[in-house]
Amino acid sequence: MDINYRAEIDKVLNYPDEKLVKLEKDLMDSIYSGSGKGFWNCDMGHPSYVIGAKHGAEEKIDDPVWGDGPEKSSLYQLIKAVHSEMTQRNIAVTLPIRNWKDFCSLAIETYNKMKRER
Repeated sequence: MDINYRAEIDKVLNYPDEKLVKLEKDLMDSIYSGSGKGFWNCDMGHPSYVIGAKHGAEEKIDDPVWGDGPEKSSLYQLIKAVHSEMTQRNIAVTLPIRNWKDFCSLAIETYNKMKRER
């Protein structure tokens, strides 16, 4: 990824409350849609998320073999930063993503739901 997502995240954290809430809703809706956007190979059922849902970040997954991990995933980093900022501002979040395990669990739940509905 060519974009410096940390700089982009810092910009987002300066959004007014209403815009931050809208962004959080849009990010969560994008996960719930099952499109795979923002996930490694657009695959919400990728092994890195299966492992993350089971073990969290305890298992070493942030390497070329697994493809994605908590330090590498810009979607995870953005959601985590937005949720942290919303919590600091006492704004309710849709579904707290407190860690990599929460993020991966939501990805896998959504992936499995989409598979069942096909």
